[in-house]
Amino acid sequence: MSKTQDKHQSGTLSLKRDPERSMTASTSGSAIPASGVSASEPDAVPIAQNVETAKADSMVHGAKTVKSDKKDTLKEELGSLGKLLSLIFVPEIKDGKEKVALFTQKLQAALQQVKTADDLTQAVVDACTRSIPISDPDFSKLLQVLLLTQDIDATVRHKILGFCVEAVSANWIESHRGNTNLFIDVAGDIDLNNPGLLALLTRAITERYKKRIDILKQSLKDEARERHEFRSLSPVQLQGQCENLITIAYLWAVETGKCSSEKAINQFEKRLAINVSEFNADKRACFFLAEQMRDTKSGIAETISFFQRQIKEIKDKSHFYEGSRDALQRDVTTLSQQNQELQSHVVSLQCQINELKQQLDKEKMIAHEQQLDEQAERVHLRDDVGKAKAKAYNLLREEVVMPLELSLKALQREVPKVANAEHQIELVLESIEREIEWFKK
Repeated sequence: MSKTQDKHQSGTLSLKRDPERSMTASTSGSAIPASGVSASEPDAVPIAQNVETAKADSMVHGAKTVKSDKKDTLKEELGSLGKLLSLIFVPEIKDGKEKVALFTQKLQAALQQVKTADDLTQAVVDACTRSIPISDPDFSKLLQVLLLTQDIDATVRHKILGFCVEAVSANWIESHRGNTNLFIDVAGDIDLNNPGLLALLTRAITERYKKRIDILKQSLKDEARERHEFRSLSPVQLQGQCENLITIAYLWAVETGKCSSEKAINQFEKRLAINVSEFNADKRACFFLAEQMRDTKSGIAETISFFQRQIKEIKDKSHFYEGSRDALQRDVTTLSQQNQELQSHVVSLQCQINELKQQLDKEKMIAHEQQLDEQAERVHLRDDVGKAKAKAYNLLREEVVMPLELSLKALQREVPKVANAEHQIELVLESIEREIEWFKK
């Protein structure tokens, strides 16, 4: 709570006391005649009454003025983003102790109506950021600030988002890194527009918090280790801080265009499904919806509408895929029949191929045998030719040439011996006729 509020509160208390004083004075003044005013002083009572009445009027008018000033100042503070955030996050020092202000309905309503962020200076951001470990150790208020300002001016909303990201970056378990945006640091080298950004942030942040919580739990069991070696947050608070930090990461990604709202919703659905209990779930859902009816702007109608649209889209896709599946099944059946026919045809062709191979082998064998026969025949022919040549040579040499030479010599004598020549010619003819039969074979 700010010093201005202290002044206002002190002013309010004084206003409550002053009218009592005026009433006491008025009462005492009116009692004077009954207690001791003499008849010789007739004007004393009216004069006293007029004076007290004037004092009372003055006090009442003053009270109205102070109350009006307080209202105007409070309205100015509630309309200023910087002062609102200071009221929410910067503790007020009372009696030497830091007292965190309650996040009242009035402050929440004021956040939803904020119009400008001109006074959200770096000094205010630094003061709020330093106070987060005391005023908002689990980041629940920061998350609520983001949720309450979802419908305000986009420029103001972006500045609030920047403040929240800087605040969590300076106060999460690895704040020693000194980054003003831990989400960019955790994402590392991955493209911030990568479809798997939210899954990566969820896994990385969860693993780091789990490691820290495990160490903290072990330290709480280990009596020999000093408690001050670890931060003051309990494992439950660290787990809550982790969950709220991941949720802020999703809202940051959606608000800065790193991912679509649909992807963030699907990621929220996965996270919610982890802790869902099936026991008495329908009844709890019924009571939850009944509770949402008190606030028409809770977003539950939009959420239900979103999932109904998704279900309808899934059903439409399912019908489409079922039709595609049926068409594919028909195609598969047709192709299966064609495949069977082709397989039968292949079998038939294979049989024909086998028959042709057998016939080819047979023809090859016949051709080979013919080739061998021809070779043998050529060998025999060569032998016969040799014999024929020898036979003809012997015939001509011995059976023809010699008798003809004798016949020629007998005819060339001075006295030709015709009879001898005829006889030799006859022998030649007989030899030729005899050998001709052999050549005919």
